[in-house]
Formats: sequence, C-alpha cells, structure tokens
Amino acid sequence: MEKVDKRNRFDEEVFSYRATKDGKVFLYWYKKQVKILKGPAAQEFLEDIADVDQREAQLKLLLIFLSQIDIRYVQMYKSFLRAHFGS
Repeated sequence: MEKVDKRNRFDEEVFSYRATKDGKVFLYWYKKQVKILKGPAAQEFLEDIADVDQREAQLKLLLIFLSQIDIRYVQMYKSFLRAHFGS
C-alpha cells in the first residue's frame, strides 16, 4: 500500500460510510454523500470492509467513488486545460 498512498491521505478519513437498518449503505466523500448502495451490492460492500484496517477501507471506498466518474467528463476537463493553459 506504500506505493498507492505516498502522501498518507488514507490516514485521514476522506471517505466514510453509514449502513442503515433497511440494508442501504450511504457512501461519503469529505462528509458529502456521493453514492448509495442497495441490496446485494450493499451486502457485498459490508462483507468486504468488515475485516480491513482504516487505510484499506479508504482504498476500497476510493475505488467505488472512482467507478462513478464518467470518463467523458475527465476527457472534457483535460481538453479544457489544454485549450486554456497549453499542454
């Protein structure tokens, strides 16, 4: 994990989650809700994160968060930066 988190960002609680009684899991990034997991996805998440330390939990939450980013927006952002600030 040392190569993954060189700046020790996962020592902070950047990502968090809250599980509800009805089986939903709310995922947060800097205390802002970014995703809701329901059904089997919520169960699988809770099972995966049950036996890991804080740093590994942060990494798992990051991967879920990144899966939500639409690649088109990333490409548009890169194009914007190139157009306005050069390459």
